Amino acid sequence: MESGSESPIRVLIVEDQTLLREALRRLLESENGVQVVGEAGTVAEALKLAADRAREFDVVLMDIRLPDGSGLDAAEALTQRYPGIRVLILTSYDDLALIERAMALHVAGYALKNSTYEELIGGLRMVRRGQTYLHPAIAHRLAEGVGSHLANTLTPTELRLLQLMADGLSYGEIAKKLYVSEKTVRRYATVLYSKMNVADKAQAVAEALRRGLLA
Repeated sequence: MESGSESPIRVLIVEDQTLLREALRRLLESENGVQVVGEAGTVAEALKLAADRAREFDVVLMDIRLPDGSGLDAAEALTQRYPGIRVLILTSYDDLALIERAMALHVAGYALKNSTYEELIGGLRMVRRGQTYLHPAIAHRLAEGVGSHLANTLTPTELRLLQLMADGLSYGEIAKKLYVSEKTVRRYATVLYSKMNVADKAQAVAEALRRGLLA
């Protein structure tokens, strides 16, 4: 994949299996525009690295099952302490309860270890751009496990707004797509957030993905 003019995606890998961690590092470093700047095998190591070098990371690629605790707890601590860091869960677990907890923590994405190379790199790029990434199988699980009653309360315009938000468009870009003013888009968004009980665009997209409202 081409990285274009974007600066490299700086990644911290948190994975306790040494062989897999080394394989991930080699895989990511082979990709143009991705730079592995740190590795950790435990929650404690990840938090220590972040405390010392948080400004050096863009994305933390985080396993869930770690020797000294849960990667989800680590993700929560990282996102609370360092708002600029985005956490992409990478795990073999597709348990619905774990997925829903991860989404509740507003992690930037949830990928599976059986992902293809293109899926993982694509997920990293989406997360770096501020979008939310879900492995296709995870999105399907959420759609199966969560009722879609919210879809019946949203207007076609609000559903379209959600899709454009998920595509990473700004309010100004959305306004051009919908042929309305940016002020009108912001008014639509305020009503949408109220209906979904969320605070901002990122939370709205995450909740929409969780409920299977986005393709």
